[in-house]
Amino acid sequence: PNVVIEALACGLPVIGSQSGGLPELVGKDAGMLLPVGDSWEQLKYPQVGDVTRAVLEVGRNLDAFQQAARRRAEDEFSAQCWVKRHKILFEELIFGK
Repeated sequence: PNVVIEALACGLPVIGSQSGGLPELVGKDAGMLLPVGDSWEQLKYPQVGDVTRAVLEVGRNLDAFQQAARRRAEDEFSAQCWVKRHKILFEELIFGK
Protein backbone atom coordinates (compact mmCIF):
# COMPACT_ATOMS: atom_id res chain seq x y z
CA PRO A 1 0.00 0.00 0.00
CA ASN A 2 1.35 3.39 -1.02
CA VAL A 3 -0.12 5.03 2.08
CA VAL A 4 2.32 3.03 4.23
CA ILE A 5 5.33 4.16 2.18
CA GLU A 6 4.05 7.75 2.27
CA ALA A 7 3.63 7.60 6.05
CA LEU A 8 7.16 6.24 6.48
CA ALA A 9 8.53 8.96 4.19
CA CYS A 10 6.90 11.57 6.47
CA GLY A 11 8.52 9.95 9.50
CA LEU A 12 5.21 8.57 10.71
CA PRO A 13 5.49 5.18 12.43
CA VAL A 14 2.97 2.63 11.17
CA ILE A 15 0.70 0.59 13.40
CA GLY A 16 -1.18 -2.08 11.52
CA SER A 17 -1.92 -5.74 10.96
CA GLN A 18 0.90 -8.19 10.57
CA SER A 19 -0.48 -9.45 7.28
CA GLY A 20 -0.20 -8.98 3.56
CA GLY A 21 2.69 -6.81 2.46
CA LEU A 22 2.90 -4.71 5.63
CA PRO A 23 5.75 -6.69 7.23
CA GLU A 24 7.89 -6.15 4.13
CA LEU A 25 7.07 -2.45 4.00
CA VAL A 26 7.33 -1.52 7.68
CA GLY A 27 10.24 -3.74 8.68
CA LYS A 28 11.15 -4.35 12.30
CA ASP A 29 11.59 -0.86 13.74
CA ALA A 30 9.51 1.64 11.74
CA GLY A 31 6.28 0.83 13.55
CA MET A 32 4.43 -2.02 15.19
CA LEU A 33 2.54 -4.77 13.42
CA LEU A 34 -0.04 -6.75 15.32
CA PRO A 35 -0.98 -10.40 14.85
CA VAL A 36 -4.35 -11.10 13.26
CA GLY A 37 -4.31 -14.80 12.45
CA ASP A 38 -4.24 -16.52 9.08
CA SER A 39 -7.74 -16.87 7.73
CA TRP A 40 -8.55 -16.39 4.06
CA GLU A 41 -12.26 -16.91 4.68
CA GLN A 42 -12.79 -14.20 7.26
CA LEU A 43 -11.34 -10.74 7.85
CA LYS A 44 -9.47 -10.54 11.12
CA TYR A 45 -8.58 -7.41 13.05
CA PRO A 46 -6.06 -6.79 15.83
CA GLN A 47 -7.43 -6.94 19.35
CA VAL A 48 -8.23 -3.58 20.97
CA GLY A 49 -5.76 -4.21 23.79
CA ASP A 50 -2.98 -4.95 21.27
CA VAL A 51 -3.70 -1.71 19.41
CA THR A 52 -3.71 0.25 22.66
CA ARG A 53 -0.37 -1.24 23.73
CA ALA A 54 1.14 -0.50 20.32
CA VAL A 55 0.00 3.14 20.39
CA LEU A 56 1.41 3.58 23.90
CA GLU A 57 4.70 1.91 22.96
CA VAL A 58 5.13 4.04 19.87
CA GLY A 59 4.21 7.14 21.89
CA ARG A 60 6.81 6.35 24.57
CA ASN A 61 9.53 5.94 21.93
CA LEU A 62 8.19 8.31 19.30
CA ASP A 63 11.49 9.91 18.34
CA ALA A 64 13.18 6.55 17.67
CA PHE A 65 10.19 5.25 15.72
CA GLN A 66 10.00 8.44 13.66
CA GLN A 67 13.67 8.30 12.78
CA ALA A 68 13.42 4.61 11.89
CA ALA A 69 10.34 5.24 9.72
CA ARG A 70 12.03 8.00 7.73
CA ARG A 71 15.27 6.00 7.42
CA ARG A 72 13.34 2.96 6.17
CA ALA A 73 11.59 5.04 3.51
CA GLU A 74 14.88 6.51 2.33
CA ASP A 75 16.76 3.19 2.39
CA GLU A 76 14.09 1.00 0.81
CA PHE A 77 11.65 3.13 -1.19
CA SER A 78 13.51 6.12 -2.61
CA ALA A 79 13.64 6.73 -6.35
CA GLN A 80 17.32 5.75 -6.32
CA CYS A 81 16.49 2.37 -4.76
CA TRP A 82 13.69 1.81 -7.23
CA VAL A 83 15.97 2.54 -10.20
CA LYS A 84 18.78 0.38 -8.78
CA ARG A 85 16.47 -2.62 -8.24
CA HIS A 86 15.00 -2.31 -11.73
CA LYS A 87 18.46 -1.97 -13.26
CA ILE A 88 19.54 -5.20 -11.58
CA LEU A 89 16.37 -6.97 -12.72
CA PHE A 90 16.70 -5.79 -16.32
CA GLU A 91 20.38 -6.75 -16.43
CA GLU A 92 19.48 -10.24 -15.19
CA LEU A 93 16.77 -10.57 -17.80
CA ILE A 94 18.84 -9.19 -20.67
CA PHE A 95 22.32 -10.46 -19.87
CA GLY A 96 21.56 -13.41 -17.61
CA LYS A 97 23.65 -11.98 -14.78
